Amino acid sequence: MTYKVLKSFQAKTGGKLIKFKEDQSISIPEEKARGLIEAGKIRPPEATPKQFEDCFKDAVTELSKDYPQGLIDHIRQKHPERWERSIQAENRINRIWDDCKDLAAFQKAVSEWREIELGLVKLFKNK
Repeated sequence: MTYKVLKSFQAKTGGKLIKFKEDQSISIPEEKARGLIEAGKIRPPEATPKQFEDCFKDAVTELSKDYPQGLIDHIRQKHPERWERSIQAENRINRIWDDCKDLAAFQKAVSEWREIELGLVKLFKNK
């Protein structure tokens, strides 16, 4: 993944000492980037709005393949606490999406929402 250098620093790579300059773009593995991100030396690339849209669209497409008619009304009436969890998960997605900065947090929120929805489908089918 490509990262932007925020503060100049030096690091050993392949036995050689390399200097990284401010505003330079560097490509390093994610596992090596974590410590540099936490130290404020690099930042991940900014996500595009399309990446957020595609992530959500993929989850909705998957769910819509097996989303039974009548599920929403049934869950809302018979399992209001589960319905509320779904709404809270959707709200989390919307808050992160509105900011459009943290793709990893967005992907996690979409994944959690997807799992909640799959649980609702299973609950509905087993009524």
